[in-house]
Amino acid sequence: MEMENINTIALIGFDITKGPVLRWKKSYNKNNMIDVDQFYTNFYVIFRGGGKFKPKMMVFDQFQIVAFQNEMDLLCVFLDNKINEERFKEIKKIAEKESSKFISSSTKLETESDLIKEKLIQLLKEQEKLTIKQLKKHFPLSYWTIRRYLTDLEEDGIIVRDKEHKEHLWSVK
Repeated sequence: MEMENINTIALIGFDITKGPVLRWKKSYNKNNMIDVDQFYTNFYVIFRGGGKFKPKMMVFDQFQIVAFQNEMDLLCVFLDNKINEERFKEIKKIAEKESSKFISSSTKLETESDLIKEKLIQLLKEQEKLTIKQLKKHFPLSYWTIRRYLTDLEEDGIIVRDKEHKEHLWSVK
């Protein structure tokens, strides 16, 4: 690897009272776009936090980070993102080719969210006007989750909300 691809090298440590601390950094590029001073805590949490799976490298649009862990310290190398661009394109082509074998272009992938919204619309068509409390009987979801789905559908112009007394009545447009 050439040094011209290295943007910055930084050592992020951990202090028991302060949390993540920037021990030192060295920039190799005058046009450094990465503000390590501002984001070192985020980088520490990304690479050291979490559970079972911990990344060793992350690729962003403008740069990538390779991290090496040593006890509580994290040695980060910030690279220009031009290194793996060709390899990234190759991987994308392979993934698209493989996925096209299983999914035709006319097939729409339905998420759980899409299925819940479809069921809400179907129930509202059958019952005309329902409250969230009435809809909750049909879903193992919280009041606020159902409300979020309803407001999404309302923003899409599919359903409308009326107010009767203190309750909101939802219906298909």
